[in-house]
Amino acid sequence: DPNNALPGLVKEISENAALIDALYVRILNRNATSTEIEIALPYFAAVQQEHEKLTKLLAEKEEWWKPIRQQKEQERLEKIAAAEKTLAAYKVELAPRLEQAEAERKQKIEAAQSALAEYESKIQEPFEKWLTEQKPAAEIPWDVFTPSQLTASNKAELKQQEDGSILATAKDGIGNYELIAQIEPTTLQAFRLEALTDPQLPGMGPGLPPNGNFVVTEFEVFIKPLSDPNATPVPVKLDRAQADFSQDGFDIKTAIDGSMAANSNGWAVSPQVGITHWATFQTKEPVVISEKSELKIVIHQRYTDKKHWLGKFRISTTAHSTPVPLGLPKDLLALVNLAERTPEQNQELISFFQRSDAEYQKRKAAIGEAQKPLPPDPELVRLEGVLKATQAPVADDPALVELRSDVAMSQKLLENDRLTVAQDLTWALINSPSFLFNR
Repeated sequence: DPNNALPGLVKEISENAALIDALYVRILNRNATSTEIEIALPYFAAVQQEHEKLTKLLAEKEEWWKPIRQQKEQERLEKIAAAEKTLAAYKVELAPRLEQAEAERKQKIEAAQSALAEYESKIQEPFEKWLTEQKPAAEIPWDVFTPSQLTASNKAELKQQEDGSILATAKDGIGNYELIAQIEPTTLQAFRLEALTDPQLPGMGPGLPPNGNFVVTEFEVFIKPLSDPNATPVPVKLDRAQADFSQDGFDIKTAIDGSMAANSNGWAVSPQVGITHWATFQTKEPVVISEKSELKIVIHQRYTDKKHWLGKFRISTTAHSTPVPLGLPKDLLALVNLAERTPEQNQELISFFQRSDAEYQKRKAAIGEAQKPLPPDPELVRLEGVLKATQAPVADDPALVELRSDVAMSQKLLENDRLTVAQDLTWALINSPSFLFNR
């Protein structure tokens, strides 16, 4: 009962005789006589005596422990001082070796940077060779697929951009993007899917999770003639999946294998996030479309965390006869075809070339390796561990700790037992003739 004053009274009045008297005053409006107090006191005595015994034992134990703890604390401080002295002396001894090792590390960094700079100064020759190799792919005509209907099964918003790309908003779920367009008679030989970067995406994308990755579980294509509204869309069989890069365990080939497994399946690009990636899929047989038809592309995204959706992408088609080379993404192909390029355009192509140039990547990796910090000195680590161990505070005697707990528990029991006695006394007084007469 929150209105019951007894618990507060028991806690407030620690002396039992005074508590008995207070109850008489509250209930009978008079003080308790000495006889009445003597009659009630024994009920409190048993628990009180045991508590006093434990309290006395604790006081004795605390006194016993005090000089021992002081001695242990003194020993601890002496060990700390000795450990600090040993550590300081070793640091002095280690300093010239560290200085030498750091100087050698700096030389390795400078040598690696010089090697990369030297290669970059001669990059034009391998770059021109690579550029020539891209010419055949650059001549293949790709048509950007511009859907008239864009839907996301997770209710995300899909926005068509001026360059034909599609920008998606983030919304957790498992499902697909469905893109539909009406197309004129043509022949379909291959599809290209570009995963594009954008400042609006986490880490520039191309995906929507915080790390910018994505997982295309399955890429599907369907054709249906518009002349027959009841016709069932016919799936287009795809083959020869290629990508500029595939994450370990998420090969581009698994994006057209028919599997909808949520893990270790589909196309992903970690750790190469924050940059554009692209893939091509050829049709097993040329798809000859003889009349106006509906082309539907479904991009399934079913990764287990429900976050790995494409953030920005673009789809293109070509009627070029197979085999279709992987080539480059649309924007870079446009630069390759330019008769004259600005320095900025040329640098964009060079930067892209360097992503796949083995020699450039090897020399760049050498810089990263050289820049790694020096490994920690084993003896220094050991001595620092010794110092940390000596700095640990003195642990109290286990028996003393247990006794403190016993006294604390006894105090709670004492308070509870005093409350029970107070309740019994209150009930007796309420049912006494004196109380009934006063009422």
